[in-house]
Amino acid sequence: MRRLPLYILVDNSSTTVGKPIQQVNDFIGSLIREAKFDPYLLESLHVSVLEYGGKTPQCILELEVVDKLKVPLIQPTTNKRYLGKALDLIIQKVKTELIPTTSEQKGDWKYTLLIFLFGESEDNYLTQIEELKTLNPKPYKIIILGLNKNLLDKQKHITELAFNINEIEPKEILMQMTGFIEDSIKGFSEKINN
Repeated sequence: MRRLPLYILVDNSSTTVGKPIQQVNDFIGSLIREAKFDPYLLESLHVSVLEYGGKTPQCILELEVVDKLKVPLIQPTTNKRYLGKALDLIIQKVKTELIPTTSEQKGDWKYTLLIFLFGESEDNYLTQIEELKTLNPKPYKIIILGLNKNLLDKQKHITELAFNINEIEPKEILMQMTGFIEDSIKGFSEKINN
């Protein structure tokens, strides 16, 4: 079965101590539980979680099928956030982990990048965002979740999908991720029926 990759970048910098990091843990836990109720996602969704509180991002969960996934507990650090460095790691992972579609095989579905962002990054990350958009495969969606409306509004040049974590349900994220698969299946079914 083709993999549906989801890369989750979690801001676990010092500003996330307390309620924000709890909200992230709850959200990721709910997202994974929701996915386990969907027979297709249960076998196809593969999740990787990276923390970026500090100059060296940490991969705390490698690309793992949701069926076998244990929800990681993310702890805050005393460091600042470096989103650019975390995106460098995502670029490396996309280049090495994902299976491209070729004339001989169907590769992975397009991946989704879910970023939890609770403050300004200490480094520039726009170059990495642009590089992600030119890679093969390109991300299907880039989704940003946070608490600060002004910060989220600033991300609109990256993605229209920037939401307050309290105003969106994990199920809606999964629906955002799988829309193109449903369209692909419908298109294939229409070709067969015609």
